[in-house]
Amino acid sequence: MGNIAIIATLDTKGGEVQFVKERIERRGHQPLVIDAGVLGQPSLKADYTREQVAEAGGKTLKELIEAAERGVDRAAATNVMIEGAKKTVRDLYAQGKLDGLISLGGSTGTSIGLAAMKTLPIGIPKLMLT
Repeated sequence: MGNIAIIATLDTKGGEVQFVKERIERRGHQPLVIDAGVLGQPSLKADYTREQVAEAGGKTLKELIEAAERGVDRAAATNVMIEGAKKTVRDLYAQGKLDGLISLGGSTGTSIGLAAMKTLPIGIPKLMLT
């Protein structure tokens, strides 16, 4: 049975992630939810929280939120979450805990998901839903 990671911003795509997660579980696989959101409240519990992803990207979630409140360009927070998602995915793969990757997103989630997918070798299944 394989581990399938799902990357999304759970503040905006929680319902969609829950749907995909349940379908993966029904097939006998283990979904690993990675939250790459920053501002809103997640509507689903993640296996890898937005706090963990931000820290893997080099900042705390609190720093990203405070920067957003000061009007710092959204791209700065997105870049931190991209780096955190990439590191999280690489680590999971290196530990033998990742057999495939699905990402759901609008423009920001797509950027994060595709960047993470590029860290995985050819032959690992990847699916971007946008």
